[in-house]
Amino acid sequence: MSSQLKENPINKWLPFWMGLACAVGLFFGMKIQLPKTKNIEENTAIESRNAIQKLTDAVSYIHAKYDDSLSYQSIVDKALVGLTQGLDPYSSYTEYSEKQAEIDELDGDYEGIGIECRKVNHRFYVSHVYENSPASENGLKVGDEILQVQDIKLDSTVSIKKVITYIKNSEHELKLGIKSQNGIAEKTLVKRQIKISSISYSEDLGNGTIIVGIKNFGDKTYQEFFEVIDQYSKKNKVQKLIIDLRDNSGGFVTAVADILNQLVPEKDQFMFETSGKNTKTRVYKSLGRPFFKFDKIIVLVNENTASASEILAGTLQDLDLAEIIGQNTVGKAMILEQFELSDKSQLRLVTGKYKLPSGRIIQKPFNDAQSEFVETNSAKDKQYFSIKKRRKLDGNSGIVPDIILKPEFDIKPDEREEFQRSIEDQILVRFDLIKKLNIKSAGELSTNKSLDSLFLNDCSLNIVCKLNQAFYLKEAKKYCINVLFGEAARRKFELTDDHILQSALHVNK
Repeated sequence: MSSQLKENPINKWLPFWMGLACAVGLFFGMKIQLPKTKNIEENTAIESRNAIQKLTDAVSYIHAKYDDSLSYQSIVDKALVGLTQGLDPYSSYTEYSEKQAEIDELDGDYEGIGIECRKVNHRFYVSHVYENSPASENGLKVGDEILQVQDIKLDSTVSIKKVITYIKNSEHELKLGIKSQNGIAEKTLVKRQIKISSISYSEDLGNGTIIVGIKNFGDKTYQEFFEVIDQYSKKNKVQKLIIDLRDNSGGFVTAVADILNQLVPEKDQFMFETSGKNTKTRVYKSLGRPFFKFDKIIVLVNENTASASEILAGTLQDLDLAEIIGQNTVGKAMILEQFELSDKSQLRLVTGKYKLPSGRIIQKPFNDAQSEFVETNSAKDKQYFSIKKRRKLDGNSGIVPDIILKPEFDIKPDEREEFQRSIEDQILVRFDLIKKLNIKSAGELSTNKSLDSLFLNDCSLNIVCKLNQAFYLKEAKKYCINVLFGEAARRKFELTDDHILQSALHVNK
């Protein structure tokens, strides 16, 4: 045994592994240090030392005995993923490349040409084109096939990740070989800053009513949100504001506080607070200087409305300033803080929780093993009431809407995105067939029976269609409208066919 260890000396790598072990030990030590008594301190120290020793022994054996090549960076990445997954459902570790994409979205801009693409059946398609981008200005459209990036021809051996890397790593100019409705052409695009708005859409619905969709809360959300409202207010008085937070997964709490300051008319009104065992409590109160006054505010939510978006909906509900319509939200009352590591990768950790004006913490229990963390934050059987009207509110259940409306189709939230992606893939690969139908308008497309037949012929291959044919057809038509006539046409189709929105329009009409 000793000779085998000499043949695989661990001394060379021991400092590295000890450093990792110490870092993990320090993390756990900081996380669990609650020095209430001497015995607790001693037990914690012993537990921490034992954990570090166990980790050190394990990695030493891996280095000395593992019969294959080792990528130490990969091992550490996987270890950190496992470490954060064991804490709670929200803490996470993100490598630099993935982190940068998230930063771009929340910052509101990035340098590029303004497209998203995907690989379907060994071919590469443009799946989204940003407005006012080099791509849109050069005539690229959803459904165009990408044949070549610079001098690299794309085939089945190239991954979508490589295509994205080719585009990102290219210099100031980028050449793309594109196959579109007009044939094959080479496009030369010049990279520049692309604005990614956190406002997904906005529409004037008539009679003094506007709707604004917010997809996340980033650095520029407050400014973008009220620029939209100001734009409509210059034309007509806005009496009813509908805020669409469906599928909004959250973002920066400070952005929510800024928006609430323009929706809460009273000064020094408690809006929400954040607190944690190792962080200072921060209380957010209203300034009482709103730019706009609305007769009615309605907030649309669903099963994917989470975190910061729940603060906005919950605060307005607690203060009796808005009617909430839709389905129960996620129930995520945790505050996440981001920490950058030496290689610019990122740890995202739960550092606290938030509390709404009524005193409720709307966090749902994670599962049986982790429910203790939630139970210490809020008593299950405690009663909560809205501030002005004293309406009874739910506590540990997410935001329960004032008017509960079921989704039009019984599709689980975690399956919906996969279904929609599958539908979009089917349309992209059959785009040539769709073009041959020579459909002239979105209205004509929505009633075209030949198009229905084309989609339904895929039922034998597509599990989505088998599960819910009506959902399949509706989503397929929405994406077809997007491909053929653009996002604005798709949004109009969605709004006129949105039963949740139509119900909102009739509330206190």
